[in-house]
Amino acid sequence: MVTELSELSELCITVNETCIENVHSFKLLGIDIDENLSWEDHVDRIYRYLSQSLNQESSTSPIDIRHKSPKNLKLEFKPVRGIKLLSGCLSTNRHESPFKHFKHDSLSKHFSHRILELSCPEIRFSVTRRPLTALASFPGSGNTWARHLIEQSTGIATGSIYCSHVIKNDFIGECSAGTNVVVVKTHVGWEKTIRMRYKKSVILIRNPYDAIIAEFNRAMANKTASATEQQFTEKFEPFALKKIDRWKKFYNSWMKFKGQKYILVYEKLKKDPVSEIGKLLDFLNISKQIRTVPCMQQNIEGSYHRHHSYSNFNPMMFYTKMLKVKLNSAVEQIEKHYSKLNYSMNIEILNENK
Repeated sequence: MVTELSELSELCITVNETCIENVHSFKLLGIDIDENLSWEDHVDRIYRYLSQSLNQESSTSPIDIRHKSPKNLKLEFKPVRGIKLLSGCLSTNRHESPFKHFKHDSLSKHFSHRILELSCPEIRFSVTRRPLTALASFPGSGNTWARHLIEQSTGIATGSIYCSHVIKNDFIGECSAGTNVVVVKTHVGWEKTIRMRYKKSVILIRNPYDAIIAEFNRAMANKTASATEQQFTEKFEPFALKKIDRWKKFYNSWMKFKGQKYILVYEKLKKDPVSEIGKLLDFLNISKQIRTVPCMQQNIEGSYHRHHSYSNFNPMMFYTKMLKVKLNSAVEQIEKHYSKLNYSMNIEILNENK
């Protein structure tokens, strides 16, 4: 005997003499599932939510994202920390923009922002104890940017032995140097006792010609501004002389670190951040299941990129022959020492005779 589906809807299943109500759909763990075990109601709810949000933000005519959507639209639902409603990410092909099929400019602009807001977790302290890991670099080598990339690609806070009020609002781990952060920023380490407190180290190295100029800009201006030509003329040479010695001493010291070491080269990170961060996260033992690299890709630059405002001068011109001879010698020594540990940095140096 074959029973019609319409007849099944009239069945009454009782529990404790109470008939369980028949419903068209039911919400379970944040997902609407209908009587046909379909997600259509859930998709409808997501569309309504997004359309309402977009229309609230847009000053143009109301947006009907359902009407504009392509036939091969795919919704991927992902749980997000701190957000009760499951987020929706529009995608048609992993290598193309999810908005290429939409003709409404406002939709692309506002929905891309909404995806970023819904899909990327808040940065949190680690809930498990992590090995104390130094993110060691000479000042001006991109430590703050590296911290930004690590946080965006893991969702875990980075720490610092310093307590800068300038970046405290953007880095919740600033002032924290414990095992609840993934790495700890430091610009010191020539004392063995300082290095010994760490179990692992990430040694961030940047071309010293650029690093010393970046540190000079920070000292003369601030974290995102640049020094003036007059300041370079009057103060750069004595400043650079001291920094060359400190640069060499810093990397010689961290080469002696006894724990696990990872060399992160700034120029390689800048050229291919996704690949370089991926290798770094392997070293840090960050599970692939919790990585949020797409969030990093949507926010590569961060808030502390220095926008140079040099007018009619190149700061490299202030490296005198004496400075170049001294710095090139330091680079040669550091590269020689690190090559013994099978690390290759290929630092580009300036011609001493130009």
